[in-house]
Amino acid sequence: MPFFENTGLDPNVERGPLWGAFATLFEQLERFIVVNIAWAGQSIPLILALMFPDWSLWIRIPLMLYSGLALAAATATAYGLIYAAVDHETLNVDLVRDYFAKLALPGILTLAPLYGLFGLLLGLAAWTASSPSLFILDVLVRLLLIVILVCSMYWGPLLAESPSDSFVSIARRSLVLVWRDPGRTLLLLGVVLVALIIGAISIGGVFLAVPVMVALLQTHMFLAVRR
Repeated sequence: MPFFENTGLDPNVERGPLWGAFATLFEQLERFIVVNIAWAGQSIPLILALMFPDWSLWIRIPLMLYSGLALAAATATAYGLIYAAVDHETLNVDLVRDYFAKLALPGILTLAPLYGLFGLLLGLAAWTASSPSLFILDVLVRLLLIVILVCSMYWGPLLAESPSDSFVSIARRSLVLVWRDPGRTLLLLGVVLVALIIGAISIGGVFLAVPVMVALLQTHMFLAVRR
């Protein structure tokens, strides 16, 4: 099969959100691999900064800052491209430019705070777990962490659909979607966790397909639950 040639899957065939995600992936497999590699490449400066703690902070801090900002912008752009691909648009360089221009800044201003909140709660949960006197707070933090983890399944697709929404609006809308269909949302979370475990076992999976596959699963389920 020539590189960048579509697989010829019939887009008119009705599929569920899970199988639909795989169908979309294989419809433009080579293009999705390129998107995934471009996204994963933004983490290389962060990996280098963590791998070489002996490097000067003047080198490591800019590397970490670059990855933080670039990953937020690249993540938002990837969700936009995936949203377009689910709508059977063919991925190309012009589409990448358009979605980067439209979503890079919202990714930094909206997705970064949302995922940052998740990281903050992880750190808070680790701190409360170390002290028996903070048991009630520990339980509350863990419950909030679970709620945010479930809601995070829809953050990317919501941003791709409405780039002008604030992170508060996206958080609220994601909570509404979870409340509307908790069963399918939990199913999505389970499938995503399995995909991430596979990606953690296989480093090649992270750089080639797993993040894109996760975003495809989230986008298809988002559209199904929203309907």
